[in-house]
Amino acid sequence: MNWSIRPWLRRLVTRSISITPSIIIAGAVGREGLNAALNGTQVALSIILPFVSAPLIYFTCRNKYMTVRAEGDSGGGEGTNGALHSMGGEGGEEGVGEGEGEKMRNHWFVTVFAVLTWTVIAAMNIANLVLLGKGQSGA
Repeated sequence: MNWSIRPWLRRLVTRSISITPSIIIAGAVGREGLNAALNGTQVALSIILPFVSAPLIYFTCRNKYMTVRAEGDSGGGEGTNGALHSMGGEGGEEGVGEGEGEKMRNHWFVTVFAVLTWTVIAAMNIANLVLLGKGQSGA
C-alpha cells in the first residue's frame, strides 16, 4: 500500500482501530467483562510466549545462522557496497571458516540466562494452566 497520509492522521487511525475492540467490549459487558477479556488475552499471550521464544533462542545461539560476511568474502552472496550477508541455510553448525565472517551468536552466558528464563516462563505457564483447569485463579 503506497499511501501518502499525514503522520498525525495515520497515528489517529491506527490507534482508533486498536482501541475499538476494548470500547465495544466495555459497552457490551461493562467493566467486569472488559477485565475478564483483558485477563484472557494476557493468558493467551503468556501461553504463546514459550513457543515463540524457543526458536529465537535456538537460532541466535548457532554460528550457522548468526554469522555474517562481507560481500567480498568467498562463498557467494549478492549485494552492493560491501553489505553484510547471512551465512544461514547451508553447511554444518561450524561450516564457516575462521576468517570468513563475523560470528554474531549469543555468548554462552546469555544463552544460559535465556534458557533459564525460558524454563521459568514455561513452568509458570504450566502451573497457570493447571490452576485454570482446576477452576482456581492463576492470577
